[in-house]
Amino acid sequence: MSDALQTPEFSIVALYRRNVVGCAFLTPDAYLTYIAVSAGWEGAGIARYMIYHLAQTVPTKDVTLHVSANNLAMLFYQRLGFKPERFAVDFYKLYLPASSRQSPNAFFMRLR
Repeated sequence: MSDALQTPEFSIVALYRRNVVGCAFLTPDAYLTYIAVSAGWEGAGIARYMIYHLAQTVPTKDVTLHVSANNLAMLFYQRLGFKPERFAVDFYKLYLPASSRQSPNAFFMRLR
């Protein structure tokens, strides 16, 4: 995350009463590398706001991301207008412990 904060124009940290309730990081090439919302804040519209805010920083580019094949966030991204373009086998394999229930496969998605 420290690398992402080197380009603050592509980073957003959502605060509520000095508490971090969400953050998201975009590369200058419009790839969403990380997005998180604190427990208890799901459904408050924070993730939606952060994605729309970051998309406005790159108005001439499509925002892209990868999402694990069994992650329910894929439904959220689709509601925002992201479309799956391709399936990436073992995309997360190097990052997941062998006991993980998360799929190592991912969908590459694009918001035009």
